[in-house]
Amino acid sequence: MSESVDTNTAKVLWKTFGDDRPDNYVDSKFLESLIVNADVGQRSYWNVVLGALFVANHLCLVMVLAGTAYLLHYQEEDVISTRIFMAQGIAFCIGLLLHVIVECRTAYRGARRALLSTLNVVLRAGILLGLTCVLSPVYATLTTSISPDTTVACICVLLIVHMYLYDYSEATHPGKKPTLGASLGLASGMCASVLMATRMKHLSDVISIIVLSLQLYIAAPYVQYNVSKMIPHGAQILNIIGIGSTLFFLSNISVVVTSWLIAVLLLVVFLCPMWLVRIEKFKAHLNGPWDEAVPHL
Repeated sequence: MSESVDTNTAKVLWKTFGDDRPDNYVDSKFLESLIVNADVGQRSYWNVVLGALFVANHLCLVMVLAGTAYLLHYQEEDVISTRIFMAQGIAFCIGLLLHVIVECRTAYRGARRALLSTLNVVLRAGILLGLTCVLSPVYATLTTSISPDTTVACICVLLIVHMYLYDYSEATHPGKKPTLGASLGLASGMCASVLMATRMKHLSDVISIIVLSLQLYIAAPYVQYNVSKMIPHGAQILNIIGIGSTLFFLSNISVVVTSWLIAVLLLVVFLCPMWLVRIEKFKAHLNGPWDEAVPHL
């Protein structure tokens, strides 16, 4: 028995219905339903600039670590090490105070829950500090048989990899599911810090570099997140303060490096967002009858 099929509505391509149309045949109305950039939104320049501040601030944190390592390696005065330890202690106390304030405001059981959480943070910080002190002799002799130029080159490569792979949304969404790229970025940053610590002359300087890297790479994003929960646009305010503090810190070390950093920051914060917004209109995202069907339930 023959089967009657309407050739205008049939969607089975392998049925030719007596003509010679190929399997990839389309009629003249196929492109009438073509839609360009249906799901592409318009970017605001200043919103992109605010997002670029996170990248610029993290670049400044890396430069603070590098500048601190330079001071500890080339300066012979013990007062510099003492000041760095004091600054680290003050930064830890400020971060701990912010943690207590946020816990008191958000914890269900109030002060008791905040106290337990704070003690947990202090205990973990003490464990990390103790392990760093125990392993500092190993760090200090890790690259004794390697030339300084090779060590510096490895540090530069690792920091570039860190800046490329680092998850910059960690300051606004901490504790989210980690990705392979973000994990590799954090690992490369810590490896660069360990290599910096191996060029130090004193064990106290080795400990200072490792502790500073832990504060900048791990604790700083959580401080930004806690501030943003208490103050509207608090993370952006901290970014601006961090950038200004870094420029002031580096200006006392090298005016040339500070000038280059200012140029890079202007490129990252203002020129790159402008370029991104301008090329957005050239994006061509096509939608049409070839798209996969998505049921709307």
